[in-house]
Amino acid sequence: MGDTSILTAKFLRYLAKKSWALGGEYYQCRDIATGDPVVRLRMADVDDALLAVDEARLAQISWWKSGVKGRQKVFRDLGRLLLQHEDTLVDLTCLLTGKTREDARIEYSQGVNAESYYVRLSSRAFQERYFEGVFPGLSRPRVEYNALGVVGVFSAPEMPLYSSLIDALQPLVAGNAVLHFVDAQTAPVMYALRDLAWAAGMPVGLLHIIPSDSTDLGENVIQLLDHVTFSGSTEIGYEVAPIAHEAFVTTSLFLSTINTAIIMDDAQVDYEEMLQTLLFNTGQSTQCIQRIYVQPGLYPQVLAHLTERFQDKTPSATGEESPEQIGSLFSENKLESCMRLVDDAVDAGATLVTGGRPRPDIAPFFYEPTILTSVPEGAQINREQIQGPVVVIEEMRDVHEVIATVADSPYRFLTAILTRNVAWARSIRSSLEHGVVLINETNCMQWPVWMTPVARNREAGAGVRFGLEGIRQYTRLCSSDERSISLSEIAKKICSDQLCRQLHLNFYAAMNGIYKPKNYSWHRPR
Repeated sequence: MGDTSILTAKFLRYLAKKSWALGGEYYQCRDIATGDPVVRLRMADVDDALLAVDEARLAQISWWKSGVKGRQKVFRDLGRLLLQHEDTLVDLTCLLTGKTREDARIEYSQGVNAESYYVRLSSRAFQERYFEGVFPGLSRPRVEYNALGVVGVFSAPEMPLYSSLIDALQPLVAGNAVLHFVDAQTAPVMYALRDLAWAAGMPVGLLHIIPSDSTDLGENVIQLLDHVTFSGSTEIGYEVAPIAHEAFVTTSLFLSTINTAIIMDDAQVDYEEMLQTLLFNTGQSTQCIQRIYVQPGLYPQVLAHLTERFQDKTPSATGEESPEQIGSLFSENKLESCMRLVDDAVDAGATLVTGGRPRPDIAPFFYEPTILTSVPEGAQINREQIQGPVVVIEEMRDVHEVIATVADSPYRFLTAILTRNVAWARSIRSSLEHGVVLINETNCMQWPVWMTPVARNREAGAGVRFGLEGIRQYTRLCSSDERSISLSEIAKKICSDQLCRQLHLNFYAAMNGIYKPKNYSWHRPR
């Protein structure tokens, strides 16, 4: 990646001295773009995680008692510190993930905007809600939201800023403590954010960074947590979820996704926006579109434009910030996954339009931007998430068949529909059962997603990111009712005992749908 800023290098030296406190093995963080060693850190072991749970529970008590206003002050100070250290955070992210500076700045801006928004939203999230009782004025039902306790967050390593400022921030805003289980390669980014949180006034034991190279460490402490948020592959999610459910620990799962774009003949395509969607973070994002279906009238144009733009992409260079650049993949596993899926599709009969080769001469995990067409149905690339700069473009003969295919595809999450017939696009929106449906828009990162709740379902996971619902999923709902006088006392004052008993029977029967009660007149007997 190249030389980091002076502040970044200083922080890495400080971090190397502090990591001795953990009891696990040492891990060598490397520059993803060159493979050069950057800093040697110590990973956490089970004892470190267990100790962190105890410390987090103690810190969470004072954090919750500080109230909404107290927590808002901390997050406002944190927001100012994030703005002051933008270059350091972006440098660290580029260095340890291999992404371009433009992608790192987009990730940073999304996280900072979300942090600022959650500060304002937290007052609404914990505002008590009052309801009208059966007899207005005599009872006052209400609902309040309390913190869960300690939340374990397993974040995606290829987007450390995004996952820290959203997945770890939401439970903190809700008054919880957080154990953040992170990949050891990107742990320095998380440590930097944690130190900024400390400087802003957050209790020291509230946010713990647990660096590890697998999910085994977290699986040993899940039973001690109050909630688990996991971001990663569906295969690992299937292992984490049963452990949590056996211990009655609630979960939010953000798993593998297969995102699709449907382009009709009458569509007006913004190729710059689409290109950013296809190759954001080198295709390693759950918002990236991996499959495009185009009607015959626009298919040659779309294929030609995207092929030309893919071929014009240049490897990321130090200090430059250009939309024409593309970064490296995060790890060897992602590189091998791209190679396996592309080679399998080509062997099955798919056409390789451009790319399709690893480029170790550029970076150890660099893979050329790739476009495939005419992919057979049995190819593995149709059933797995693509973790890299690989896009499948198909000519759409029967739009109804394509919609049925998209609706039944595994890991469905996001679909973009490009057409001038907006009414038709709206009519099929609900039938897709996707968490996000974009109409005449392809870039999910360009609209303020932190304001809009985004849900996962089926194989793509279960849980909500962003918005009021995203915060409240980390709270415990408590309903209560206050009644000033009992219904029996009221009935005795206005009618006879026999009529009172009959009214009670009719009332409860009507509430439970047993039968429709008869009309009785409410009057004092003579």
